[in-house]
Amino acid sequence: MLKVKCPKILTVGKLGITNSMSQAMIRIIILLSFLTLPFASKVAAQYVDGKGQLTYKLIGNDAIITGCFNICPDPLPIPSNVNGIAVKGIGTSAFENELLANVTIPNGVTAIKSRAFANNRFTDIKFPDSLKTVGTAAFSSNRLSSVSLPGSVVSIGKQAFFDNELTELVVGSSTTHISYGLNDDKQTLTVTGCIASCPSNLIIPSKINQFFITKVADQAFYKISNPAFPIIPITSVVFGDGVTHIRAVSFRGQMLTSISLPNSVVAIGNGAFNGDMLSNVKFSQSLISIESANGKLISEF
Repeated sequence: MLKVKCPKILTVGKLGITNSMSQAMIRIIILLSFLTLPFASKVAAQYVDGKGQLTYKLIGNDAIITGCFNICPDPLPIPSNVNGIAVKGIGTSAFENELLANVTIPNGVTAIKSRAFANNRFTDIKFPDSLKTVGTAAFSSNRLSSVSLPGSVVSIGKQAFFDNELTELVVGSSTTHISYGLNDDKQTLTVTGCIASCPSNLIIPSKINQFFITKVADQAFYKISNPAFPIIPITSVVFGDGVTHIRAVSFRGQMLTSISLPNSVVAIGNGAFNGDMLSNVKFSQSLISIESANGKLISEF
């Protein structure tokens, strides 16, 4: 046990603290410091590039840009390496609220994290062919009217381009307005929502580039009221062949009046269409189960 020698009496103002009290307090402080050390060691250290311009952290052998050391320059040139370390990503909220108009993203960057460039003034961005993922709201609240992403992108976060001047974008050879992520099998996709505001007539395609869409995620198109950004309700949806699962509350609160499910659908999650205005539903011939609002199976075909 670590022993600490304490003075007999400590005085702060008019408050006297006895020897036993001070020892107890110090032991508590020492104990807390040991308990918090493992957590502190997990926090990635921040570094500054050789120009004294950008900050970054290390993830393995890769550099993730985390922001500007001082005032961001505009145009903002993001280097392909910092201090000899390859730049692989742009961190969460790295350049949020910087009011930038121009940025250069180098080839080699594979990930742009959530809100990395939110609330700036971009009207056009060229994305590198190395890019694989774009995080939630990564480019929200900008002035983009068109976006073309490389076919290498396998994940686009929900509302990645919300509050811009576009409703759809080009990804490789596909045009889409949905956000999506790569499934564990690395061969299929799950739809997670829309890249901006959803169109009233929603189309979920069979595939994006070479990846087939098999699932609609929990709460993917769940309508949440936001007075600051009125959302157009979805009144119709077309599912591409190949969708097998429609997860919980995925279309809750929309204004669907009828749906026709492709024969590939085998399961519908609890409350998937709760709060809609459905009067006509054509079920899939392959449908196996529908869950109730509490997650219990209510139908098995």
